[in-house]
Amino acid sequence: MLSFNLEQIRKYSRQYEYGIRSTETDLHDELQLYSLMSMIQEAASVDAEICGLGAAQLDPKNLCWMLLRTSVRIPKIPKWQDKVLIDTWTNGVERLFSIREFAFTNQNGNVLGAATTSWLVTDKNSHRPQKISVLADERVDKKSLSAIGFSSPKIDESKITFSAVPVFSKEIGYSEIDRNMHVNNTRYVAWCLDAIGTAGFPTAKLIGIDINYISEVRIGETIDLYVSKYSEFSTCEEAKDAIFIAGKHRDDKKTAFLAVLFWDGLL
Repeated sequence: MLSFNLEQIRKYSRQYEYGIRSTETDLHDELQLYSLMSMIQEAASVDAEICGLGAAQLDPKNLCWMLLRTSVRIPKIPKWQDKVLIDTWTNGVERLFSIREFAFTNQNGNVLGAATTSWLVTDKNSHRPQKISVLADERVDKKSLSAIGFSSPKIDESKITFSAVPVFSKEIGYSEIDRNMHVNNTRYVAWCLDAIGTAGFPTAKLIGIDINYISEVRIGETIDLYVSKYSEFSTCEEAKDAIFIAGKHRDDKKTAFLAVLFWDGLL
């Protein structure tokens, strides 16, 4: 089971509180995974501003943060009208990646889950990666704390056999584009859930996700999603089943993102 020392974490973290609205839940009144991802992104953005590393500070330098990997473990899913308290902190640099981690609790102090994310600093126009040193801030370089017990791994597409034809396709419209002029990371998770339902996998309890963002998706493109089910291949110890998803650009078949969703069993 996922566990961590909140007292230790809160020596380094800041906490942000979000109330769960009905529009953020599923047919069981449980928080949608992509809604949780929105909370994670918002907490990261607000905390970066407090650290002096947010959009207000990076925009004048023609820089922006881009998310490359996310891993979430959520063994206890909160429900409508619950509160989610998100502790977040930076956790140093791995090569070009800046690591930010999160711990989730509810209004009663019970542990809900955790997440870790890997970010790049890029040129705002070309989106070419920049060295973290361009920020000239020791708070990025300093490794603070790793207390959640897992990392965000690179998914090896070569080891996965996906469906021959896509199970779900998405034409990108205006509403899915964010301030960096590409699809917001939370939308990929919603597509994954749609693809799983379309592929005929009735779901049990979703307990986590690993996702790698590989190439940008822009307005007017069409992304095709391919699936593969594994029962033994998993980087999540608690998972009984895992479903892999590859999202590919229709025009050139190149991979836009890879994801693996973890379940406590599939019906």
